Amino acid sequence: MDDKKYRAITTLLIFLTSLAMTSISNANVQASVKNKSAYLSRVAATVNPQALNTALTMYYCAASKGINHSRFLTIIDYSLPSNAKRLWLFDVDDNKLLLNTWVAHGIKSGELYAQSFSNKHETHKSSIGLFLTGVSYRGEGGYSTRLRGLSPGFNDNAYARTIVVHGAWYVSQDFVRKYGRVGRTWGCPAVPVTISRSLINIIRNGSLLLVYYPDKNMLGNSQYLTCK
Repeated sequence: MDDKKYRAITTLLIFLTSLAMTSISNANVQASVKNKSAYLSRVAATVNPQALNTALTMYYCAASKGINHSRFLTIIDYSLPSNAKRLWLFDVDDNKLLLNTWVAHGIKSGELYAQSFSNKHETHKSSIGLFLTGVSYRGEGGYSTRLRGLSPGFNDNAYARTIVVHGAWYVSQDFVRKYGRVGRTWGCPAVPVTISRSLINIIRNGSLLLVYYPDKNMLGNSQYLTCK
């Protein structure tokens, strides 16, 4: 066998092996997602199954792609109105729901519902996709944690835009009772100030946060929905 044929056969074998390993990896992830989703949906009956399965797939695939993250997973479901408790914080390892609360969206994303999103500066819109939390700090919104966007084209400008998790007085049950929705931000996922510190102390420094929306482009192009 000459060198040219040998190299071609070797390249083909490497490709087929990689393809087989990818199939095994995806099958393992699908099994893990199905198993974990069954547990978490029992402790969080109001979570959207599609959002939960998407978040769990990203949770496992991110780890397989070298993203080191903690056991905690936050899901924000922007397909729901802001007067609903649309943020869930899970301890994935222990199958526990740690928190379910209100969360704000950007003022230019919509009023009761968030319907428009952006990755651009000065839009005052929310960004969707997968985030990795960073350090906690005290900023303009008080005690906050930074977010690094992991979805190119959808949220990878989040850090530069100072899109952070922080507490806000206008995200509360009283505000919802008075106005029928929570207040809005310049793009940050603000949470009730009464629980913001405890939430941030759990999720800071390397946990995953999915801002879910049934956007076909974001979901179809996410590298974290296929483990390779």
